[in-house]
Parts: sequence; C-alpha cells; structure tokens
Amino acid sequence: MTLKYYLGNLCWGLVVFGIIAFGWHDELQTTTMKIFMVLAMLSGLIFPFAKKAIERIALKYSTREQWTTGFYTETPMKNGLYAFYFMLIFVVAIPVGVIYLLYLAISKKCT
Repeated sequence: MTLKYYLGNLCWGLVVFGIIAFGWHDELQTTTMKIFMVLAMLSGLIFPFAKKAIERIALKYSTREQWTTGFYTETPMKNGLYAFYFMLIFVVAIPVGVIYLLYLAISKKCT
C-alpha cells in the first residue's frame, strides 16, 4: 500500500470521524461518549487498511469491470452507494483493519 493511497483514504476516515465528533460535541463529558470517540478515532486511522482489505476481497471474487457496469454505472444513484460503502467500512474498520494488518505482518515474515 502506497503512502498516497493511505493519506488519500485517511482523509475519508477522518471526515467521517469529524462528522461523528461534530454531531456529539456536547455530550463528550460522559464516559460512554469518551470511549465511543476513541473508537471512532481509531476507526478513522485504520480506515485505509480496512478499505484496502475489502477491495481485495471484492476483487478476488469479481472483476473491476463488474463494478463499473450495470447497477454500478456512474449515475447520481451511485453517490448513495458510495456513502453507504464508506460508512460500512468505517463501522467495520477496527476488526477488518487489524486482521489485514496482521495478514500483512505474517505475509512479510513468511517471504
């Protein structure tokens, strides 16, 4: 994974974190909200790794052409799919990102 890819997708993760932080900026005094904000920040930082892992899994079972034709053509409706896709990645970023980082570490040791 290149630095350009990581930084570009890190921005998306931090944008989603910013939206969450802005929405709950008044309730940060509670312990639950503090824990939630720490998890949201961690998810924002791991977001690029989770996105890369999901892309690799999706492309393992399909081709790039399948993601640009039919239902997935570039239309205004696809913007809603992008929003859903980024929120899904943000939600599963911690477990998927950690698993992907472990996979990268193990594959580097084996080669």
